[in-house]
Amino acid sequence: MRVGLAAVAVVLVAGSVGANVPSKDMVEHRRAVRSALDASSVTADAIAAHLKDKDPGVRRFALFKLHERDVAKGREAAKRLSSDPDDAVKALAKELLRNRNAAKSVSMELPLSQSPLNDHEIFRLKSVFTEGESFVMPPKMACDAVEVWFGKVTEHLMVWVNDVLVADFDPSREGQRELRCDVTKVVKWGGENRMWVTNEHGKDRWKKFSVEVLKCGK
Repeated sequence: MRVGLAAVAVVLVAGSVGANVPSKDMVEHRRAVRSALDASSVTADAIAAHLKDKDPGVRRFALFKLHERDVAKGREAAKRLSSDPDDAVKALAKELLRNRNAAKSVSMELPLSQSPLNDHEIFRLKSVFTEGESFVMPPKMACDAVEVWFGKVTEHLMVWVNDVLVADFDPSREGQRELRCDVTKVVKWGGENRMWVTNEHGKDRWKKFSVEVLKCGK
């Protein structure tokens, strides 16, 4: 297994935390829906069923995923949600309608707080772009959890952080979806952290990832 270190480029983006921070129950609901909608087997109709969810964060994510799965249905839904009571939902709907070339890849220019890929529980978002195996954490922050996010995973991955196995994810059993690893108990604040990602046979896999420091509310 490689132990050499490569240069790490870090971008630190501050999220907003205040009166509108969702409760932990709301965060868990959003994550459950996101996990279900990220599965490769989910249908467009199943995604559309969440467009009426009482949580605007879920409506926003469902709209984004529906447009990814079926552009025509996504645009029809965007027309309906362009008058949604939530400003962030309306902003996304207008962006999807503006993208008139029907491309599945939408180039959004939305604030972090309005991104459909953001649960709004992110207190600090530390985007790490590296060709090596380590990342440096800032001094300790007041937070509820620290997670490593890999985006959509299509192959069996095993993830170690500081010599601790934090994920053994097999999409053939669990479906192709984003992979989040809870590293709260193993991460080292204010210092270097080592990460290894391999397949089930121990062969190294290099992935772009993000380290997210989460504040989920009271």
